[in-house]
Amino acid sequence: KEICPSWKAFDINIGMKITNIGGLFFVIQIMLLVINASNEFIISNAYGPQYVVEYQIYYKLYYCVVTLFSLVSNPIWSNIARAFEQKDYRWIRSIRKKLRMAALLGACGIGILTLIFPMVTDLWLGKGYFNYNYFYGIVFSFFSISMLYVLAETSIANGMGLLNTQAVCFSVGAICKIMLVMVLRKISNISWIGVIASNVLVFIPVSYTHLTLPTIL
Repeated sequence: KEICPSWKAFDINIGMKITNIGGLFFVIQIMLLVINASNEFIISNAYGPQYVVEYQIYYKLYYCVVTLFSLVSNPIWSNIARAFEQKDYRWIRSIRKKLRMAALLGACGIGILTLIFPMVTDLWLGKGYFNYNYFYGIVFSFFSISMLYVLAETSIANGMGLLNTQAVCFSVGAICKIMLVMVLRKISNISWIGVIASNVLVFIPVSYTHLTLPTIL
């Protein structure tokens, strides 16, 4: 009985604080979905569903590095939150440096993948099945590397609960993504890869989320 919820224990200020943080996370996730998860829909409707298959081959291989990095960066949020509460900025600086190093290693891996991509697809799909375009590969490599940088910086900001600038930057990025796709579609020389190029460009404002971090870091 003594551990049952009670209205006497309800604190509107704490409730608003939790709701505010949850709401900001929700906005950020929705905007990130608009930026990243809309690619297949846009390519299918603007260029044709047959190009979605080609996009998926590039995406699945290049995004493997980003997925591995997120498996490393996401679990440390709680540790960063605890260190921030304890004002252990030295530990946070150390983790930030390690995340940046991991992102740099990931970028090197992406560069190697760009060079050996035809061999990987030959092993995966069969020799001669997929016609690799190095320009497309370079665009996807920039896209993946920009994601690594954003994940490295936002992991620190998320753990410290610094979300306002992120919400603004991701919202601006989502709006810019739609506008850039419309502009690039009118350029006859750019195929569906223009959708991915727009992702790279919109991550420029998103990358400014590092400005939310205290100068002590």
